[in-house]
Amino acid sequence: MAELPGPRLADAIDDLRRELADAMGRGDGERLRFQLGTVSMEFEVGIAATVGGEAGVRFWVVSAGATGERASTTTHRISLQLTPLMDGQPDPLISERHLETAPPATAAPTG
Repeated sequence: MAELPGPRLADAIDDLRRELADAMGRGDGERLRFQLGTVSMEFEVGIAATVGGEAGVRFWVVSAGATGERASTTTHRISLQLTPLMDGQPDPLISERHLETAPPATAAPTG
């Protein structure tokens, strides 16, 4: 199959995953942590349909500095809403991979 003129959409999402994992690692031991909520991504993508042995549709991210190829390529803007999970659990913190949870506080008896 011919080389795509830009990075594949899947590669862009993989790069984001690696960057978020790196941010989590860098935050280990920090007092201030951030909870990772919904991640919004917007891309301008090119779409190519192929026929033959490897028939299918391929998506790639159009680079801001794309040259003449962009003029002959139909592009579309797509928005993705990704909900992060860490080890199957929602709402990971950008600081530690596994958090110890303290038992809920109980009120002292009065009287």
